[in-house]
Amino acid sequence: MLDRLRRDAALAAIEDLGFFNSVRWLEEIDSTNRSLARELKSDASIPLPALLVADRQHAGIGRGKNAWWSPTGCLMFSIAVPWPNVHPDLAKLPLRVGLAVAQALAPKTVSQPKVKWPNDVYIDDRKVAGILIESSSHRCHGQLQDVSIIGIGINCCVDLGSAPDEIRSTAISLHEVARFKDSGSTVPESTTPESVLLSVLLQWLEAEQQAIAEPQSLMEVWPEWSWLDGKWVEVTTGGSVLVGLAKGIDAQGALIVEDRFGRSHTILSATVRTLNYT
Repeated sequence: MLDRLRRDAALAAIEDLGFFNSVRWLEEIDSTNRSLARELKSDASIPLPALLVADRQHAGIGRGKNAWWSPTGCLMFSIAVPWPNVHPDLAKLPLRVGLAVAQALAPKTVSQPKVKWPNDVYIDDRKVAGILIESSSHRCHGQLQDVSIIGIGINCCVDLGSAPDEIRSTAISLHEVARFKDSGSTVPESTTPESVLLSVLLQWLEAEQQAIAEPQSLMEVWPEWSWLDGKWVEVTTGGSVLVGLAKGIDAQGALIVEDRFGRSHTILSATVRTLNYT
């Protein structure tokens, strides 16, 4: 009964935001990103912006060819949002989404969440959230519209004891580091998927408004929230590998890496892993 009441209250609160024209919360799906992409490509009309949430995914996807482990207690949702043909800050959308997730989780945790460029979120050096943003198009009134599909997975109240070995050693669940513990409950109300979803949506909508009003705001706060800054990293792009020190981001949101010879490199897209250099 409590779960149903919590779910209904969350859906009502999302409707009150007045932003989404389509909101669905399903029990199971292959992938929220894939489902929205199929609908956008089909003849069926889907009103945008759209929000799709799932309790379980049996084919969740991450960056590249990675799968997303989707256990009970993991919040999994995707947002399909149309953009104008030329958006002044679309290149930094992954960073803004990652930052919004970290900032939304911060009041709920004893340790500050950090963003691993471009958009994973870590707590205590372990991954709590992953983000995948894909581009699509949608025909509206006879014209093609550019659409971003923002997929987010957050370990809210996940039992990592049943996770694959690799995930168990690198992941964390939000309830493990909750700031406020509920008496007699192993899962604080603040870390339920419903509570986390509302917090993230509110923070992301505020971030998008701020990006228009104050374009430099992301650059100003990024050092405080960056997980990579000051760390030695290995950057893999195509067949090339760069080792250097992460030095923040540039005005376009590219990662700046300084190699051992003091030369700066700007990285637009890559796989990045940290190294244990001092």
